Amino acid sequence: MRVYTECDFREPKGEYIRIAAIQCEHGKVFTGARHPSVRVLILGTKFWREKRVDGFVTSGGRFVDRIEAARIAYAAGQIPEPVVSLYSEDLY
Repeated sequence: MRVYTECDFREPKGEYIRIAAIQCEHGKVFTGARHPSVRVLILGTKFWREKRVDGFVTSGGRFVDRIEAARIAYAAGQIPEPVVSLYSEDLY
């Protein structure tokens, strides 16, 4: 069982991962709590047929892929250990 302390709820310093996102090949970005929920949003739209990249949107509003997101999340203290590729499950 994890015990939460006051510091667990402070925003990280610097850039951090804010939300899961999928970017379509023409640059449109869709966001949601987790990647499967984002896929449901775009299912049946014209964007579903486009090539897509799973990633995240940062506190600065940038879309980053899973690899860059992993580096940012670790540096921001959002995950306890470095990982190669970040998944929304790593954050929640």
